[in-house]
Amino acid sequence: MSIWVDHSGLKHLLKKLKDVLISGPADGQVLTYRASDKKWINKAPAAGGTVGKGIRVWKNAYQDIPASTWTVITHTQETFDDFNEWDGSDQFTCSATGRYLVAMMATFEYLTVGKRFHMRFFDETGNMAMFSLLGASALTDSIGCAGSVVLPLTLNHVYDHRIWHNDTVTQRLTYDTGIGCLTNLAVIRLF
Repeated sequence: MSIWVDHSGLKHLLKKLKDVLISGPADGQVLTYRASDKKWINKAPAAGGTVGKGIRVWKNAYQDIPASTWTVITHTQETFDDFNEWDGSDQFTCSATGRYLVAMMATFEYLTVGKRFHMRFFDETGNMAMFSLLGASALTDSIGCAGSVVLPLTLNHVYDHRIWHNDTVTQRLTYDTGIGCLTNLAVIRLF
């Protein structure tokens, strides 16, 4: 078990705890329990990863989604990409096997009342959906769906963000200019 701590503000408090042994703290380290002496010690995270870093991407333009067709969402704006895992448009290539928090959201400008849409985080390499969300339109206005889950992702697997709807005509994913809160994807390391 590991705990991430920003040592700059807590270093003096942690040293006062009898079961914590901090030596030469550095950015990105985690506290890990050492059973042999029953102490929490600081060290680099396992698997060479860095806790709390990853990607967040979003749309800054409309995207037309054909009826009854799985379509990869193109995200053209990056808020951050700490490990160069995003290809700049529509794919995430995992650079380390581990557990990740995946959060995704999509918003249609309009969807006919009673129609449904599905959104997926999809493993292209393994050819399988890793995470799916279902939404249904009850209003005659924009409709969105968001969710998050912790997933095991695999080194060098390629993932994308997909969407499908069962309306009778092409519908449009909407966007916002600035912070990308209407249609976006975040993939964050937890190891």
